[in-house]
Amino acid sequence: MPKVIEGGFGKKKQEDRITVRDMLFKLREALGDFEEKNPEVAVEAACVIFIEDREFVLASNGLHPDTVNMLLDLGKYNLLTGAMGHAEEDYEGPVH
Repeated sequence: MPKVIEGGFGKKKQEDRITVRDMLFKLREALGDFEEKNPEVAVEAACVIFIEDREFVLASNGLHPDTVNMLLDLGKYNLLTGAMGHAEEDYEGPVH
């Protein structure tokens, strides 16, 4: 089961949304010094940033495209199945 660090899933107001900068900071805080204390454990991440009407950015420390694809699929699967607290069909916020 995924651990939700910060999620505004289901919130309807734009002003309730956490900023990307704050979200990335919370992820860094959650990770702490785990990587330094556990160098034998692989810690991999993929991050997608979409800026409306401007650009789409994908960053990952995965060493192979399949790794990045798997990380994105895991995230998508957990969102669609409601494992993050809200299923897609329950979402009443803005549609992209």
